[in-house]
Amino acid sequence: MKKELVLVVFLLFFVKMSYADVCGGDISFNSYPTEPSCGSFTLRLRDISTLCNPLDECWDGYTSASLALPEGLSTPNPADLDKTIVSNINLYEYPITCSIAQDYEVILTLSNGSTCEESISLNFAPVAPSLALSITAPSSITKDIPTDFTVEVNNDGTVDVDSVELLWEVSPPDYTATPLSGTLSFGKITVGQTKSDTVSVTGTSLTTDTLPTFTVDVTNPTSLSSVTASETFSVTDALSVSCTNPLAFSKDDEMILTIPDVCTSEDGVAWTATGNADMAAAVVGTTVILTTSSGWTGTADINMTASKESQEASDSFTVTVLEPGDIPCGQTGYVESVCDYDQDGSFSKLRTCAPGSVCNDCNDDNRYIHPRMNETCDGIDQNCNLRYDEDFDEDADGFTSCGTRTDGSDKIKGTDKSDPSWDCNNTNEFIFPTNENPYCDCDNTNKSQSKRESISDGECEDNLDNDCDDLTDDEDPDCDPCNIFDDFNPFPEIIITRPERTELFIDDLITFKADVDREEYIDKKNILWEFGDGGMAYRLLANYSYEEAGTYTAKVSIRDKKDCHTSFDTIELTITECKEDTDCGNSSFCCDNLCKAPECIIDLDCEQEDPLITDELCENKGCDAFCSRGNCTISCTDDEDCNDLDDSTIDKCGNPGSCGSRCLHKKEELQINIVSPKEGERYPDNFVMLEYSTNMDVECEYQLNYGNKQKLYTNKFEIWARPGDNVLELFCNGKKAAVKFAVEGEANLIGDIAGESDEESSLFDFLKKKEPLIKVSEEEITTLLGRVIKDEGVGYELKRELSLKGNQSTIKLGLKNIKTFLALKNVELTVTIPKSIAENVDQIRSEPAFTVVEADPVVRHAIPNIGTGGLESVSYSIDKEITEELLNQIAAEVNIAEVTDEDIEEVKDKIEETQDATEITKRIVKEAGKTTVTTTIVPKGVLKDTKVFLEIPKCMAEKLNEVAFKNKNFKVISDDPLIVWHFTELSDKLDLSYEVSKDISVEDCERQSVILALAEQIEAMEVGSPAASYWRLILAALVVPVVGFGVVYFHKTGGKSPDDKKLDDVIDKTVASIKDAMAKGYYKEESSLNNLKLELYKNGWDAKSIEKLFKRIK
Repeated sequence: MKKELVLVVFLLFFVKMSYADVCGGDISFNSYPTEPSCGSFTLRLRDISTLCNPLDECWDGYTSASLALPEGLSTPNPADLDKTIVSNINLYEYPITCSIAQDYEVILTLSNGSTCEESISLNFAPVAPSLALSITAPSSITKDIPTDFTVEVNNDGTVDVDSVELLWEVSPPDYTATPLSGTLSFGKITVGQTKSDTVSVTGTSLTTDTLPTFTVDVTNPTSLSSVTASETFSVTDALSVSCTNPLAFSKDDEMILTIPDVCTSEDGVAWTATGNADMAAAVVGTTVILTTSSGWTGTADINMTASKESQEASDSFTVTVLEPGDIPCGQTGYVESVCDYDQDGSFSKLRTCAPGSVCNDCNDDNRYIHPRMNETCDGIDQNCNLRYDEDFDEDADGFTSCGTRTDGSDKIKGTDKSDPSWDCNNTNEFIFPTNENPYCDCDNTNKSQSKRESISDGECEDNLDNDCDDLTDDEDPDCDPCNIFDDFNPFPEIIITRPERTELFIDDLITFKADVDREEYIDKKNILWEFGDGGMAYRLLANYSYEEAGTYTAKVSIRDKKDCHTSFDTIELTITECKEDTDCGNSSFCCDNLCKAPECIIDLDCEQEDPLITDELCENKGCDAFCSRGNCTISCTDDEDCNDLDDSTIDKCGNPGSCGSRCLHKKEELQINIVSPKEGERYPDNFVMLEYSTNMDVECEYQLNYGNKQKLYTNKFEIWARPGDNVLELFCNGKKAAVKFAVEGEANLIGDIAGESDEESSLFDFLKKKEPLIKVSEEEITTLLGRVIKDEGVGYELKRELSLKGNQSTIKLGLKNIKTFLALKNVELTVTIPKSIAENVDQIRSEPAFTVVEADPVVRHAIPNIGTGGLESVSYSIDKEITEELLNQIAAEVNIAEVTDEDIEEVKDKIEETQDATEITKRIVKEAGKTTVTTTIVPKGVLKDTKVFLEIPKCMAEKLNEVAFKNKNFKVISDDPLIVWHFTELSDKLDLSYEVSKDISVEDCERQSVILALAEQIEAMEVGSPAASYWRLILAALVVPVVGFGVVYFHKTGGKSPDDKKLDDVIDKTVASIKDAMAKGYYKEESSLNNLKLELYKNGWDAKSIEKLFKRIK
């Protein structure tokens, strides 16, 4: 047993860095780790300027660095203190050793003809010594025999310890001889050193109820006197052995004796046996084997020795070897080796004979049972070979033709073939009554059991009763695929392994995880989580939050691939808003697991300045507390009393200072101002500036011509508008603003449909040119995700805001997730507030509640999850007016859980699902020394919250400024270049184009480009959804009158020049059908007409005829 006690001395260390302005802010000189102890650490000199990235112009011309170390600090190689620095290395390190814990100032000088200095102050507090004791002792010692106890001391601290001395003693004293105590001196023990010594203890009396204890204490240094260790032990008597006599057996035989039958001793001893020249003795397990020389008879003493730990004891027994006829059968003390009671010529009880041998009669009372006897079908072993009726089992399958089993499990002879042991086919080893062969070998061809067979595979058609149940082929349920699956591989079982806690809070992001013992046999499309509140998920690993408190039963279900069986597991969760008052902050109580802020806590909360108001009391203190002020209740005296710390509300005090005063909180209305394009304006170019502003800090998205919705990364950029009329819509926090504008040029069919025009392309060219589909490999996905994670870095932004109302200050810290596709999980935000703002935590009111780390004050907030682009805020209210300078002194430390393999695999699964839900093609055009690459994404459903990543290879562009993009509303992940577009809803065809001003070899370069789409949610094209084309509502009604006329006609012409009159008739009939539908309320929106044009084209109409059709409609 090892005991450790460390002197309770809190060590205080801090590093304070100051930078000389002469060297500039791009030179970093600090320690690593940032909080080293007085031992070994590293000083680092680094150039962090942008000119030094990549490594080519570092150090701003400085060529040498010289480090001056004060006494107490040293380095292994003093010559390295003066370094020559070069421009293509941005980091130099100095290994430092601290020998004295005190304050230091270290100065580093840089030189290039002139010099500058960087300095760092190190402050080390004294370090307390620490020792650890351990005792190596036996669990028991033998009475009157000295036994050693080993004492070991280890210096597990950070400083050497001088003159170490220990006191040992044994208590109570009744069990031992003197001395009962003593001291051990170890002298100086250096850091990490271990020393040991032994103490001899002699037990003088046997242990009864109380066990003696060996104890060791540190007596010097006195500061470590509380370091102790102890071990209990018992005192036992000496080991003894007792053997019995006599034994006898026949000559030339081997005798095997069970040791407890001849000798006894304590439990747990090890035995050895010794014979003589004529009789050998050997111990095997719990037996002793005696073997004699050939033909020898006589008497021999066998010595048996038992040993246990350090003790040994011996005794012997006598063995007599006689002629076979000299041993009387049945006499006590003899081994019967030649008896033949039933006179059948086979001897009984000869222990060395193998079962079934001629010398071993397994039943010496029945002369018809012996090794030479033939079997009779009666469930009896006639030939003593431990098998029954085996002569009647011709195919050796364990079942006989007379209704018994050769293993003896059924010894009662069957009366007819319906008996469960009757073998209905005694010539085929694969046909027997209990044939539950999981391979269902119904045609006798699968003897190697290499594959499973079932009725669904066309097997089991041999017209044989394979398991003797009078059922053949598909009549036998044993060959049902579900039964085979159950036998061969039991149905997969599922168990919920997370969450581990069942009592959780509202809005906690709960990780639900279920493990399956045979995951390869489940249908992954039939995984279902039901969370008990109507919410569901469809993976084994899912995250979920409950919005209301209550008790919920979460259930997970799986279905096997053969659709035979459902396995499920449940877990009951209790969701609460709080458990204790501390969960609700400083101004609320936990009432029935819900946080409630009462009107008052103490009487002082109810006092009014009006001298006419008296007897202010806080009634029903606790959850239902309220202020009693006689017949008058004053809620507020001015607007400041109504500050609810919510920036989105306008706070007013109605009837201030009166008994009828009330606080009014009105939500400030969001205002969206579209600066450009202007309503009704006509622009000469397709590139039109989009610029907008809002009166609140909100995230927005835009939609052009009812197409895809895209998240806005900036409030000013150029968009590509089609010739003719355009509609721009902005969506911010559920509010919409829209403008209509126009672009010079004639609108055409392709512009109506695709939102763009291409004068050099023929109509519907983008539909006619079928480019090969792009599928991103798993290796490309892994590489791109790894690069995004690396380039995005920590993945969060921390913002500070300060607002003042009267003498009250509100500090708001906002933590935003700027990662593109990963949530920030298990976030810990630790905030250190300087004493110049608050002396202790009692002066701070917070929303949400915090955990106190130190009352100094240092507080911590636990945030389970911040989704992509999400923002979590914490607010502190302090009854003091503070400045921006004080605000910047607040230190915030953010700790985030590491990205796991499960997180990456979940993203990969979403990417693969997105690839299945889209068709992605790429078109490359080289013209006039320029290369234009257009990637087209056609969704098969409605893709929600979709990120589209584009990685452009270096051979096309070294930097982002070398590329011209058509869709300029993107986020730059890396200038390398790596960018991402974010579409909140993607349901229409999307073209993403970029151009480089050089002629690129497509084979060698463009194939290195990677474009990858990641949708968080994929929905089908449902009727009534924005993604669904309006024409689908009437497709069934119009497919013949609208599309059918043209399909039949154009198929008949076979692509030849149509007859103008017949064509006009078809167009006229189609126009009539469409106008009739419009009269009934269909085709009200432009997007529905566009999709009808596409449907006509897909069904054989040519572009010219479609244009003629719609001109007649107008």
